[in-house]
Amino acid sequence: MEVVSIRFQSCIGVILILIVSWFFSESKKNVLISRVLKQLTTVFIFAVLLVTVPQVKDVFFYLNTIVQHLQVATEFGTSFVFGYLGGADLPFLENQVGTSFIFAFKALPIILVVSAISSILIYLGILQKVIRLVSLLLKKFAGLESSVAIAAAANVFVGMIESPLLIKPYLKTISRGGLFTIMTTGLSTIAGTVYVLYISILTPIIRDAILHLSVASFLSCLTGILVSSILVPVHKFDQGKYSIENIQRQDSLMMAIFDGITTGLNVLMNVIATLIVFLALVYLINSLLSIIPVGGNVTLSLQLILGYILAPIMWACGIPWEEAVTAGGLMGTKVVFNELMAFVSLAAIDELMFSERSRTICVYALCGFANFGSLAILVGGLTTIVPERKTEILDLSLKALVAGCLATLLTASMIGVII
Repeated sequence: MEVVSIRFQSCIGVILILIVSWFFSESKKNVLISRVLKQLTTVFIFAVLLVTVPQVKDVFFYLNTIVQHLQVATEFGTSFVFGYLGGADLPFLENQVGTSFIFAFKALPIILVVSAISSILIYLGILQKVIRLVSLLLKKFAGLESSVAIAAAANVFVGMIESPLLIKPYLKTISRGGLFTIMTTGLSTIAGTVYVLYISILTPIIRDAILHLSVASFLSCLTGILVSSILVPVHKFDQGKYSIENIQRQDSLMMAIFDGITTGLNVLMNVIATLIVFLALVYLINSLLSIIPVGGNVTLSLQLILGYILAPIMWACGIPWEEAVTAGGLMGTKVVFNELMAFVSLAAIDELMFSERSRTICVYALCGFANFGSLAILVGGLTTIVPERKTEILDLSLKALVAGCLATLLTASMIGVII
């Protein structure tokens, strides 16, 4: 009975998010209810298949083996370059287990390796075939414009700036709804360059972390399309043909590798700089808030404030009320700062304070780039790629941030119905 009750709680979240999306729609009369229900059913079927079918788990077990090999290979490189800072044998004894783990030298360098491999896969034409397969699925799933389907599918594998670049010739003419879908799916998913990093952070606290993170990004691409079709419905569009094979590739394998390294290095340095600055800002804000007297033994903090504001939403996703404030704080951290900080904070929570179900639901809710920093990157990138639509992009930007958050919360709610 308790299981039925908590799953019904997650159903409330699904209904609530759809109602909120419809309420803020810029053209309610053009929202096709039949298409929304079809998309919702499709997402739910995919969620059930991907999370519960044993054969699917076996596939992700093999993917986990690949990830482990990537981590070992990266550590081989960092050990040579950085010595014991990067994973080589310590020249001294640890006083406390884990103190020798330096995040910048052991966790982040895998971004470089993944970026280089992605560039190699593009050069060989492999990644294009995968993206094309997923784009065909999305086109059938939501009736998207061909070019929009390709960009939306690419968001599951590459960054939110790289994916629009794949359809650069079409960005001037795609519909307003199509442009919004690209922006939303860019913010509701995560890029392959940080995928392995997040797995390494979550593996110690989440069983089948690679399964949940992979499924989360894919499903949130679908829910991103669903939510965007409600908020900014597509009136009409051109189903013109566009081939993913047309994207520009490097002239040689070595050029592809170095291009991947350069891209990865930019991401790596941005991640390091962002972490340092935002962690410092959080500390400063919390220091100022702690001065304000609130009574009892409670110390006011940014996470506590955001936790209480977002707690009802996290409860609706299927998290018990006694854990909802903590979950709300994580979601607030993700929106105000970024998902990396939210995942790190999730990993730091005592297991006794947070149930496995709540941790799993939080992974789905947090798995996306919907935060102010990423929004700035997205807007800056898109306005550079297609300056002719700068006004429209700026007009849609905050709505895309909201849509990205609603998409991951919708995914989390649907997972709450299943697990």
